[in-house]
This record gives sequence, C-alpha cells and structure tokens, in this order.
Amino acid sequence: MQPSPGHSAHCDLIARDPLALENARTQATIRATAEALAERTGVEVPALEFLHGIVRFHGPPTQLTLIGLVAEVRAISQRWHQKHFDALLWQGEDE
Repeated sequence: MQPSPGHSAHCDLIARDPLALENARTQATIRATAEALAERTGVEVPALEFLHGIVRFHGPPTQLTLIGLVAEVRAISQRWHQKHFDALLWQGEDE
C-alpha cells in the first residue's frame, strides 16, 4: 500500500525474523490492530507497507500520535505472535 497524498511521516517496526512478516495472518493481524487502535483513539488510520522484514506506518507529519499508535501495535502484535508462534516478532527490548 502506498501512502496517500499528504502523508510524509513514517515509523518502522523491524521484525526479528524477516520471514515472519511474509505470513498473511500476521500481516492481517498487524493491519487490523492498527485500524482498531486508530478508530478507538480517534486518529487517522495510518497507511501500512510490508517490506522485507519491516512494517512501515505512514501518517501525517504533524500527527504525533503516530508514534504512540505504532508502539501500541508493536506491544499487541508482539504478544499475539508469541502466543501463536512461540517467538517474539519485533527487534528491540524483550517484553
């Protein structure tokens, strides 16, 4: 998915295993989580790009909530992935 016009800020989440993001169920879960969080918090749904081992979230450059939304998507999808695949999904501090 390409960012829509006017979107220029982005935030990336990097997978521990790049192949994990090729799983359609994992992509659908990440996308649904981002959409649900945006709806619940009243912010614009970010555009998502699934690159090799990276999920790139695009949002308005003035929307500081993009980072908070991405952080929450990371936490939720980390727990989901560990439960379903017995492995952490994202690089960085272990939860």
